[in-house]
Amino acid sequence: MADLVPNLRRKLMLNVHLKPLGNMTFWNRFTGASLKNIAVKLERKVYYPSEVVVAIDEVPGQLFMLQKGKLVTAMVNHNDEDVQVDEISQPSSHNSKRYLWVLLEESVRQRPTKTSIKSATHSTVISVPVETTMEVLRERGDDYESYCFYRDKLIEKQSEVRQKQCKLCPESDHNLLQCHYYHYMPTKAIIHRRHLQHEKESLNVKQPRRYCERRPHKGETPLRSLLKARLLRHFYNRGN
Repeated sequence: MADLVPNLRRKLMLNVHLKPLGNMTFWNRFTGASLKNIAVKLERKVYYPSEVVVAIDEVPGQLFMLQKGKLVTAMVNHNDEDVQVDEISQPSSHNSKRYLWVLLEESVRQRPTKTSIKSATHSTVISVPVETTMEVLRERGDDYESYCFYRDKLIEKQSEVRQKQCKLCPESDHNLLQCHYYHYMPTKAIIHRRHLQHEKESLNVKQPRRYCERRPHKGETPLRSLLKARLLRHFYNRGN
């Protein structure tokens, strides 16, 4: 396609890529003029099975999109073995309504990848350099501002995730200072439930009857008082 007449090449590039780009997140926030300038600068490459698209800890220099084929995401375990954690699959490139993003957040934020991307089949990948994208968007202030807003939102999201990550336990819904392994933090609901259960159990327990020595009334003789006390003790013992 590079050997074609420039005008014809531009028309073909727009006919192939413009509609799928407009249906994708991130691209659909920009104006049609910027999308056209991006579409004519896209590069196409076919990757063979097991060929690396992006290596681990690499900062992606391009915005990658899968047009056809299947890519796998892999991480390295403690035995230095690649372990597949995800896959991106696009069955056909004919009349594709949209392409599939590959490492969009890492490319926009310009951060090293935590995983590697390899081709599982003969895969067609469309890409555009990040610097080229920035140059096109800078030509239109609104588009560049929209890009910066999207990038800052990703950075803020990642910052919130880091604050929630705990280094003492496998849970990720709190930070180090909120971890139960760091210091005791009672859960109010559990304590309240246990208290109610204890109260319920204490009410169901039959309390033993207590016998109290009877004191004689005023003016009562000692003998009469002793007889009454023995009768009360007799009925109490029979009741127990």
